[in-house]
Amino acid sequence: MRDERRDGGVGAERWRVETGGKIRTTPVVRRGVVYVGSDDGHLHALDVDSGAERWRFEAGSMSSSVPAVADGTVYLGGDARLYAVDVATGTQQWAFTPDGKLYPTPAVVGDTVFVGGYDDGAILYALDAGSGSERWRFEGAGVSPTVADGTVYAGNPTGDDGGLYAVDIDTGMERWRFGGGSAVGTAPTVAEDTIYVGYRDDCLYALDAATGVERWRFDGGRYHPRSAPAVAEGTVYVGCKDGYLYAVDATSGDRSWRYATGGAISSVPAVRDGTVYVGSYDGHLYALDAARGTEQWRFEAGGGVWSLAVVDGTAYVGSHDNHLYAVTVAERTDAARPAPTRSEGDGADSTDASGERRDGA
Repeated sequence: MRDERRDGGVGAERWRVETGGKIRTTPVVRRGVVYVGSDDGHLHALDVDSGAERWRFEAGSMSSSVPAVADGTVYLGGDARLYAVDVATGTQQWAFTPDGKLYPTPAVVGDTVFVGGYDDGAILYALDAGSGSERWRFEGAGVSPTVADGTVYAGNPTGDDGGLYAVDIDTGMERWRFGGGSAVGTAPTVAEDTIYVGYRDDCLYALDAATGVERWRFDGGRYHPRSAPAVAEGTVYVGCKDGYLYAVDATSGDRSWRYATGGAISSVPAVRDGTVYVGSYDGHLYALDAARGTEQWRFEAGGGVWSLAVVDGTAYVGSHDNHLYAVTVAERTDAARPAPTRSEGDGADSTDASGERRDGA
């Protein structure tokens, strides 16, 4: 069901689409299409300008799957399987069934899809993007894979024998592991030579990407980070279960500011042109000054805001009221949207402000 409210202006709703279930995961925007999963068991492909549905794909349970889009294919997890779906038609190309449980958010780089599973321990799978055939598997990690510079970084859901692992994308061999104080709690984010990742010991860690050596840790208090960190202009932004959005100096780990919302934060912050956008379980999308943390405006959804992507002047907001909202956050440009490539999968950047990086683990 589509409901258009073209009021215009920053903070105004452009349109909304009702699905049959809650929207918990980050929308992904590619070439004029918004791809978003819903608790109704479908991946919805919607037109960015109007919200009109182009197609939907039934994947079963996919409440925590953020799709990855590359070379005409969208990859998503559902019902303990990883699906490859044609972006134009919504038809299935192939499906992969792991041993045991599937961690449903994949990453795509080149001609390889990375996805995690669990069968008496975490497993990271490397699959051929064209056929879904298995190339290698790594036992020990698999949650929220993120790929950068020839390495896939993935977490262990229990924290046993290491929390975050770095694995060679070609061979599947371990490069390093970092234990931390507990299990990994968010997807990792890679910025330049540093990995930023939240753990369930209530800390945000900064690690050397090449060695896994800890550079600093930031203790957010009683509640662990829930959102994957976003990094911009020397600052790390991370949302926590305590309802605060924290801004942390990327070099020192010192807190720059924090902003209190009225509910927990699991949406990945999005930073654009000096403004950081974040959703809260209190039902609002907040626009904050990225340098000072002062509120610029807020948008009220009909339920808790669990996910967010900001692309080309529009925020796509997933809510617990079963709706995806399109909200104007800046004047839109007519710049051509880039064609997707296999390096555009839902890996590190993939779901930050452009709708590519994932929800917390």
